[in-house]
Amino acid sequence: MFQYHSLPEVQPSTVAIAVLLAGLALSRINSYSILESPKKRIIHPSLEKVLRESKDDNAKKLEELYPADVYDGGAYVDFPMGRVRYWLLGPENGVKVVLINGIMTPTVVWADVVPKLLNTGRFRILLYDHYGRGYSEAPETEYDVELYITQLSWLLQYLKWEKCKVVGLSMGGGVAAAFAAAFPWLVDGKVAFLCPAGVLSDDDLPLPTRLLTTRLGVHLTSLSIVKAYIKKIRYKPGTPTGLMERAEQVSGLQQTVLPHFMHAVASSLRVGPIRGQLPCFETIGRNDDLNVLFIWGTNDQVVPYRHSVNLLKCIPKSRIVAVEGAGHEISLSHPDLVANALVEFFDFKPLF
Repeated sequence: MFQYHSLPEVQPSTVAIAVLLAGLALSRINSYSILESPKKRIIHPSLEKVLRESKDDNAKKLEELYPADVYDGGAYVDFPMGRVRYWLLGPENGVKVVLINGIMTPTVVWADVVPKLLNTGRFRILLYDHYGRGYSEAPETEYDVELYITQLSWLLQYLKWEKCKVVGLSMGGGVAAAFAAAFPWLVDGKVAFLCPAGVLSDDDLPLPTRLLTTRLGVHLTSLSIVKAYIKKIRYKPGTPTGLMERAEQVSGLQQTVLPHFMHAVASSLRVGPIRGQLPCFETIGRNDDLNVLFIWGTNDQVVPYRHSVNLLKCIPKSRIVAVEGAGHEISLSHPDLVANALVEFFDFKPLF
């Protein structure tokens, strides 16, 4: 004999909840339909567009300190992540060298080094503004290692450079390390690192800098009142007395003029080539085809000189030029020394 069991009594409220959950699930499925249109990439303006559309005094002052023709041979190129400003200098048949800037100051940081390299008549030099700085546009994305090395690889491909020697300053050193590790066939045998970031620890970053990496920090720096304060402490009225002061003013004015600048900086600090690049230096150390030079100030307060010990262990065949008492802005404070060290490293007769 079959035994029949009665079904448990279901409360109306339970049925209502089940129907509601089913409806929510269906709506969620529909929201992820494969037919959904892709979102359009947001690209924020560079200094080029800001100057064209704005009458802001800060923008005009920034243009005076850092004009688009700061070097000869300037041009623009459009890439998927935004428009990039670059400069090519020196004889077309010269040894190809790319100089990579740091996290905040654009190519003006090389202004006293470049003429000395060009005076040798031997180098074809490429300079460019990182995304989100100077005259390059700012994609709304994370400014991670991949963005920086992709920008450089696109640029070399566009210029039809099969390979080049690489020089990176500060964060540019982190970019150079990641680039050489990922694309060694694009490097012409030699990489020079000037006070390179890439191996910083959280403890190396001052508290205000760490706060800047948070979303709250980025939001606060976008407020007009905060921009006004930044201008007050970073910008000194009048004509700069030297390149160091000029570079500082360019850096400070970008924060008040470029709408996506602080996001680019904060994102770079959070996920960019500032930290975590030790494996890249180790990869370079295992590559017998790459030679490495470090130039480092012993009084560097931004990327402390003590980090050179670990990097020299990673790359035993490298050599270092330790600049006694020099700080972080070594291309600005010791341009003759930097240029001469690079010329020697590239196997040419020293400048002096």
